[in-house]
Amino acid sequence: MRIADTTAVTASIVVEVMVTLFAQYLFSALGVVLLLLALGSGGGQAWAVLAGLLLSLPVPVLFALSLRHSALFERLEGAARRLFGTDHRLVAMIDGARLDAQIRALNARHRELLAALCWQFAGMAVGAAEVWFALWLLGHPVPFWQALAIESLTQAVRHVAFFVPAGLGVQEAVVMLLGHLLGVDPQVALSLALVKRAREVLFGIPALLSWQWVEVRRWRRAAA
Repeated sequence: MRIADTTAVTASIVVEVMVTLFAQYLFSALGVVLLLLALGSGGGQAWAVLAGLLLSLPVPVLFALSLRHSALFERLEGAARRLFGTDHRLVAMIDGARLDAQIRALNARHRELLAALCWQFAGMAVGAAEVWFALWLLGHPVPFWQALAIESLTQAVRHVAFFVPAGLGVQEAVVMLLGHLLGVDPQVALSLALVKRAREVLFGIPALLSWQWVEVRRWRRAAA
């Protein structure tokens, strides 16, 4: 499906990214607290992660404030005009003033933003059931709160290491480290990391193939 009003779509995506940032921070903080409770006085690594989260908290806060109170995209449009010229195709696609207005309108809907934040957080928490069930099948059952700590901190590190494609190697290393801290056998922790990766492959590849199939059909109809 193609939508003509790309400005409205862009505004919703920008606001969704902002909500996801806050949901991820809350979920990561919950995982750090649970890990600290599990490790007690030996949680030096968890304290380091918590300190990093607190130090980087101004980033999403400043991002949200800039979207609400500044003409961010209008300024970007002006910079693009100065850089490429007013006749450039890229500049013609940008309507910074309208995009800023739509973002501010979305940010004014506090109830919907809070609901979206709660649903995002709940979805992340439900993802811990995968970890809990996989460890149970692997013969190393853990309390659900430990599975929640593994899932939240794995997601946090993957977001930090966004420059690594699909978090290859990063996710596996974090799962094994957290498993070691929580007393999970290394072989079981590695198996858990492979199970999580297999789920991504099983869901991701069919989605990519279906997308390409739709695009090929559209291209063939246009060519005909």
